[in-house]
Amino acid sequence: MSFMHHENQQGVSGALIVFGIAVVVIVGLVVFASLRSTQGVSRVVVSRQHAPASVVLTPNVYSDGRIEIEVHVRSFAYLVDGVDVVLLYDPTKVQLAGALVDAVAPTGVFPQFLPGDVDAGQGVVRFSLLSLPSKPTVIEDAHVATVVFEALQSGNTTISLRYEDGASSDTNIASGGQDILGHVGHAEIFLDM
Repeated sequence: MSFMHHENQQGVSGALIVFGIAVVVIVGLVVFASLRSTQGVSRVVVSRQHAPASVVLTPNVYSDGRIEIEVHVRSFAYLVDGVDVVLLYDPTKVQLAGALVDAVAPTGVFPQFLPGDVDAGQGVVRFSLLSLPSKPTVIEDAHVATVVFEALQSGNTTISLRYEDGASSDTNIASGGQDILGHVGHAEIFLDM
């Protein structure tokens, strides 16, 4: 009789362990799903030092001297409220192809485009892409805009992003009131005219 009693205790203990593991897995899945939901707009607080997102420039140079710079945002599925872009270029080598609203083509990933300004003498272009106020954009990796320049002379040049850790007037990616930008990639170009 004591043998049967011991066997039943092991069966009950095993069932309790399996039940406990199932509860932990279910609770974990519910928490994970709620954090990934865009309806509840949960946000993860990230220090700028360990910010996960990036803005990278990809150049396309054409034989007619036109240069298209693709602006790519990688936020690793963080909810993004908007992106401020500050491009720097050498005004002796390239110039913006027309007015800012004509030279910058948003791709539609962000529903709002705010043209900033151009300082052609210093080689600075500023613009912003924004989500709707109550609906942040979820981006894994997206081409968000194309900026068109024209070559003025042959040679090497760089189109870069102004980025200073902790600055608020540079290129940034906003998520829940925080800048989550941690990396930028510049476009190095050889112009053969």
